[in-house]
Amino acid sequence: MVEKKMDELTKKAINKSHQMTQSALLQSQKMRHPSKKVDKIGTTIGTMIGESLVCIGVIQCVMGKSLWAIGTLLAGSITILSNYIHHYKQK
Repeated sequence: MVEKKMDELTKKAINKSHQMTQSALLQSQKMRHPSKKVDKIGTTIGTMIGESLVCIGVIQCVMGKSLWAIGTLLAGSITILSNYIHHYKQK
């Protein structure tokens, strides 16, 4: 009798764990593949941030902070490039 009760409790725990794992997998899959609208908004915001970084890099270059300018220009350029690649990959 005790063995049957332990068996039932173990099965319930395993089933509950399995259900939680499945729901977590479904939720992570939804998060990895956002809707087209959300994806477009994210790409637009990312591109604007990249353009801002490039502008800041140009300003720093004019001000004579060449090391900071190179880093900021690189970060901005890579951000813009990354967003364009993602945008055309999704089409």
